[in-house]
Formats: sequence, structure tokens, C-alpha cells
Amino acid sequence: MKKKGPFHYIIAAITLLIGLILVIKFTGKDILRLYLEAGVGNCKELPILCAVPQEIFAKDSLMVPALELLPYTLKKIKISLPPGFNAVEEDIRKVYYKKHKRLYDGAVVYVLYKDVDFFTGLFPELKKIGINDDAGFIERTMSADLHNTNSLADAFFVIMKGIFASDLGSQENLKMVKLYSPGRISYINFNISEKGNYFDSNLVDKREGFFKIYIKDTQSQLDLEKVILILSTVEKIS
Repeated sequence: MKKKGPFHYIIAAITLLIGLILVIKFTGKDILRLYLEAGVGNCKELPILCAVPQEIFAKDSLMVPALELLPYTLKKIKISLPPGFNAVEEDIRKVYYKKHKRLYDGAVVYVLYKDVDFFTGLFPELKKIGINDDAGFIERTMSADLHNTNSLADAFFVIMKGIFASDLGSQENLKMVKLYSPGRISYINFNISEKGNYFDSNLVDKREGFFKIYIKDTQSQLDLEKVILILSTVEKIS
């Protein structure tokens, strides 16, 4: 079987959007949401589709924890991680974090990087609705809410949110925070449970670009504060 390319799921999203155009044209908003649920999922199955970010400020609200970190230099980025974590650099495709599931059963961090304005270059039509940079794209995507889908633009970002959602376990304790730090905005989705901790971070640096850092913490070593410390070490390799 031919391997699916990194943008296969973006193409699938576009196909779903074509159907949405017809749904909007010939039916009402309730049918639009039902169509989305059939294609992406509902908020019971994927609570993240209706999650609303809580805003926090790293400098003012969080204490820097004591955490031993080891530097990793990958192909495109540098990052520091606690001992015992494997680091894997990836590219954009849905469920990329599951591709190496058998290879990395323990604690693992998957990272990917895209240059500045990657998403606005991929979807130039976004400028017509006032989204002019990747920070705006990520903000609208992470703030999308299936329950408040009233237009094609709303539907597009719900689909993007579903595509961006990494494995967060059962999502029974799912939380989403919007983190402000100097020069950066990060959306961190996380689920802390007895079966392990999951952190999915989407970070935009206007000078360096877009970073996605997915952490599967099988030994429950990390909490939100420690993950924020890890994110502060992420940088593009010049």
C-alpha cells in the first residue's frame, strides 16, 4: 500500500469542507454541526472539540520548578528534556505520534517545526477573514468550538482542531491553556491521569515560526509547570 504523505489529512479536510459548502447552502446550522460530528467527532468522544482555553502568563503566574534537563539537537530544532525521554522529530500528518508507538513505548517527546507563515501560505484565503499570520491561525483553531459552529469559517477551524488534536488519552481530565511568554504564544492541551500524562503544545514564535511538541509522559513525571519550562528551551537551529 502506498504510504500516505504528510498532507494527506489536509487534503481530506478540504474534501470535507467541500461537502460543508453544500450543507450550508441547502440546510441549517444544526445540520451543519451534525455533518461535522459525522466527519470529525463529537464533544463526548473528543472533548477538545469544545474545550475553551484558559489564559495564563508564564512569568507572573508560575514558579520555575527544579528540573534536570538534557539538551537535544535535532534536524531543525533544539530542545531540552528530562532524563529518560526519547526525542523524535516529525512532520505534519494526523496521528504522527502513533507511527512510532511500538518503537517508543516509554516516555517520548515528538516535535515538529515549520517556518514563519507556513499555515497562511498553505491557506492564503485566510486573509479574507482577517487571519494574517500563523499566530492568528493557531489562535482561531484552538479556540474553535463545535457547539458554536455557525459558518463555513467556523467549520473549517473545528476540522483543523480535530486534525491538530494529538493523543491525549481518555481526555477525562482535559484542560487547555493559552500561555503568554516573551515573544511567544503557546496553546497547551493536557490530560493528567493515573495512566500517564499527555501534553500537546502548539507554539508560535513570530520570528522563528511554528513548533508542535507532543509529550507522552508514561511515568507521570511532569506537570504543567515543568512542561512550560521545557517549552522555554525550544528554539530553531540557525
